[in-house]
Amino acid sequence: MVNTEGEIVDYNKKYLDMWDLSSATLTSGRMKDLFSLIESKLQDPEAFNDKIDFMNQNIDSESIDEVNLTNGKHFERYSKPYKVQNKVVGRVWSFRDITETRKLHAALLYSATHDKLTRLPNRRLMNDRITQNILLAKRQDCLAAVLLFDLDRFKNINDSLGHTAGDSVLRLVASRVTRVLREVDTLARLGGDEFVVTVSNIDNKAQIEHLANKVLDVIKKPFKIHKLEFYLTGSMGISLYPKDGSSVDDLLQKADGAMYRVKKNGRNGLKFCETDEGVKTLKLLSLENDLRKAIEENQFVLHYQPLIELPSGNIVGVEALIRWNHPTQGLLMPADFLQIAEETGLIVPIGEWVLKTACMQNKLWQEEHLTPLKIAVNVSSTQFKMPKFSELISNTLKETKLESQYLELELTEMVIADNPELMLEVLNKIKELGVGLVIDDFGTGYSSLSYIKQYPFNKLKIDRSFVKNIYTNEDDSNLVKSIIAMARNLKLKVVAEGVETEKQLLVLSGGKCDLVQGYLLSSPIDALALANYLRNHPTASSSSGSL
Repeated sequence: MVNTEGEIVDYNKKYLDMWDLSSATLTSGRMKDLFSLIESKLQDPEAFNDKIDFMNQNIDSESIDEVNLTNGKHFERYSKPYKVQNKVVGRVWSFRDITETRKLHAALLYSATHDKLTRLPNRRLMNDRITQNILLAKRQDCLAAVLLFDLDRFKNINDSLGHTAGDSVLRLVASRVTRVLREVDTLARLGGDEFVVTVSNIDNKAQIEHLANKVLDVIKKPFKIHKLEFYLTGSMGISLYPKDGSSVDDLLQKADGAMYRVKKNGRNGLKFCETDEGVKTLKLLSLENDLRKAIEENQFVLHYQPLIELPSGNIVGVEALIRWNHPTQGLLMPADFLQIAEETGLIVPIGEWVLKTACMQNKLWQEEHLTPLKIAVNVSSTQFKMPKFSELISNTLKETKLESQYLELELTEMVIADNPELMLEVLNKIKELGVGLVIDDFGTGYSSLSYIKQYPFNKLKIDRSFVKNIYTNEDDSNLVKSIIAMARNLKLKVVAEGVETEKQLLVLSGGKCDLVQGYLLSSPIDALALANYLRNHPTASSSSGSL
């Protein structure tokens, strides 16, 4: 307590303890002398003293403010006049230590605006930064950008190395990308392996592209987790203000659409938003909703493409191919919807439907006393990695009463390359069931025949891209013949798909290819048409035992 002359007339021990003072330091009894003692403890001594002067000049006023100390403490300062018989005779100054409260508030605010794993800004703070960038771009007539990216096939890290390793990768990505950004840019994590860079004060598209490439380049550098070194890539979509939108939602949506195009075109790259990106995004959203309804309303149908044995020309198997009877768009091919089914996880129920339907149909053909055929079903990477996938196969065979020898599963090389050890374990379980295994699209992935021989495959399918030019391109012709010869040494049967001309068939026959399929021989046909074909070609039964 201080009188109107600036003399200290009273104080308590708590005040001395808070300011780390002794009673001897207040012997002079003047407020100004006290200030000289605590000045070095204050972050802003000038502001502290200005407040005292102001209150002394305005004797009837009250105030409350905050005082920050150099040792990290925070005091709340409250002051009001002291009156006797309604006359101001002095002023009371009281202090409250609010350090822990401030820390708690700061922690709560940080938690609300930052990602716990990477300590990057989260979606909430990112939205605010994008909003600020838009306002800045308006004032300064410059560009603002949103760079949305994720890590290609990141799920494989979690599946093969565990979520702890996956978390380590995310933290490393956050650290690497942060180092290549400018101070004015913000890196945020939206969730999972999805990140956003918010960019402001940029003059042209080339500058943004340069920054984007720097981000993707640091992701490509090797990662080392649990003494295992591996590589990742990123897919990025970029939207610009004002060209692609004037709000946070607009820019994020457009960037997401551009990123989707990168993934659809093979991943590992960047694309700027196109003018019709919003329309494409809405179409994809509509397609996803229609796809969910298609599952509920059973709008799918299977067509079957025959596999022809060489040189007999008999049908010895079929490949089950899904079609979608869309209520407004007509019959849709797999290329029109399987990619989005894969990305949304809808491929799992769709795949189960295909498997069960194909097995049921094959059993029906057998009950009609038609030639027994192997039926091949394509399996996606997502399906194959499902827990207890081999049990799904076993249960489906039991439910449909189809003998396992009449079912084959086709997998691409990329499914195997994602997690070789785990894949081998699952493949062996399926093999034990008696189900055939086919490596599909051989030549388009990372495998080699020496690598494939470690796995229990029965057949391999040469990708149609090699068959297409087999008659006109000597290199493709020699490659196909080499694959056939090496596969034969490994006791693998070879299927050539995409056979569309007599000349292609002639080369494959001369190269002693085992099986062929393609539009030259038969387009995919429905179950009834295939049954009619089998009835009219009884010689097929003579070769069925060869598979």
